[in-house]
Amino acid sequence: MVDIKPVSPKATSVAEADHFVVSSAIAAICGADPASADRYEARNDALRSIMRERHLPTNDVAALTDWLASTNDVLRVERLAALKNDVMNLLRAQEPPPPAFADTLAAMFESEAHPPAVLDYCIQHLGAMQGDIAPESRRLRIRSLLVKAANRTKLPYAGTALYALAEDGSSTPAQEAKLRRLTLALCSPDANAVARIAAVQLAGIVGTPPLREEESSSLVVPSQNRLED
Repeated sequence: MVDIKPVSPKATSVAEADHFVVSSAIAAICGADPASADRYEARNDALRSIMRERHLPTNDVAALTDWLASTNDVLRVERLAALKNDVMNLLRAQEPPPPAFADTLAAMFESEAHPPAVLDYCIQHLGAMQGDIAPESRRLRIRSLLVKAANRTKLPYAGTALYALAEDGSSTPAQEAKLRRLTLALCSPDANAVARIAAVQLAGIVGTPPLREEESSSLVVPSQNRLED
């Protein structure tokens, strides 16, 4: 067992804990082992060794959650994003999933302290979880966050958010109309190329019916349009 200090105690699920006593695998994943902190392969191997675990100890879950929310890691951005995505997969697979996991991902997005690649994974996981999020107030908060992300037409994760909104089976007619406006905005040549491809593909898959007159009148240039949920 390894004793590691949490990056942000307030984000943990261990009340008033100054340190987490965790397994050596968790310490390695979180970069707390000096011998492997800068070695993606070693940290990824440690993660692979526990990927089938469905009932991690509370301290392990808290340490992984705290590490997800942290922004001080020595790994290159693309490798850090890949590792964090796999940790998100591991936490979502817990039985039951951590109750505040969606809030952690939402807080990561709202902090604007993480690179776009990490935020893209946050959005993907929030989108996949939205049908199971309760209570309704929390689910609506997540949907509002996805709308905010889709409005950021200059960033690639806008397309990811658009797909997440399209997959919400509980959306209302008003929300579906808003989705059409978002799709049209992201189809603009001024949008991020990756997000634009996603929007064009989505329009081709599900179709984008003509806007009603009242919807069309509210559509403005994407850079000026800030839709709110």
